[in-house]
This record gives sequence, structure tokens and C-alpha cells, in this order.
Amino acid sequence: MEDKRKKLIDIIDKLDNTDKSSESWKKIIEDHKEEFQNLKNSIKEKQMELKDLVIKKRIGEISQEEFEEQLEELQDILTELESKLFKLRLKE
Repeated sequence: MEDKRKKLIDIIDKLDNTDKSSESWKKIIEDHKEEFQNLKNSIKEKQMELKDLVIKKRIGEISQEEFEEQLEELQDILTELESKLFKLRLKE
């Protein structure tokens, strides 16, 4: 438990280091421009799919069961993409 806590604190410290955070982030983006752009595009695409899913549910095009199933799948994908973005952010 203590080891996990220390790792979490280390990660938070890296993310919260405001002195060099902005400059560091710019450098990471420059160094991994293609990967960053792909992640950004994928996240945007899945967010649009999520918006479309909500619209389909509201107009009754899909059932509650279909909605929940697809919603869970999209949320899992978005979480994975956002995790990749955070991991990219932690690269130094």
C-alpha cells in the first residue's frame, strides 16, 4: 500500500510541477507530435461518437440496453486514450 501511495505521489508531483510544467509539456508535444496528434484526433472522434449516441438515445433510435452497452464501450475507449495522453505527459 505504501509503495502504491509513493508512486501516486510521484506522479502527482510530476503533473503538478508548475515551474517547468508548461515548457516541459511543449517539449513533449514537439518531440511526440505525431503521437500527440493521433491521440487528440482519436479522443475528438470518440467524443463525437458519444454525442451521436446520446442523440440516438434521445430520439429513440436505440434502446436503453443498446445505449448503455455502447456508452460503456465508448467510455472505456476514452479512458484508455486519456490514459495514453497522461502517460505521454509524464515522459521526460
